[in-house]
Amino acid sequence: MKLSSIVGNLAADAITRVIGDKERTVFTVIEDNATKEGKNPMRYSVVMSGSHLKPYLTKGRKVFVFGDEKIATAEKDGKFYINFSVYASEVILLDWRESDEEVEPSASVQIEPEG
Repeated sequence: MKLSSIVGNLAADAITRVIGDKERTVFTVIEDNATKEGKNPMRYSVVMSGSHLKPYLTKGRKVFVFGDEKIATAEKDGKFYINFSVYASEVILLDWRESDEEVEPSASVQIEPEG
């Protein structure tokens, strides 16, 4: 198990999916790793249990995600693809918006790890 922490912005609003027999919230975080040569964004698929944060996980939102990293590879039509996923054990909202009246500005939500 490799643990990862990422900070970035959501590429789109979070969605709810049923994976196996459990409801999951899924979203993509873009982490901007700027270098001297220019921007080098990394995209991570994030999966978390439940949907309690889904209303706050909207496009452009800045978040911190900590969890178990999974890397999957595939080849299609001669191209090699790598998919980085993080199964979140913690998600922190890093920006505050007026519409977030029910959540503390630096809310950290502990998510029960899957067993």
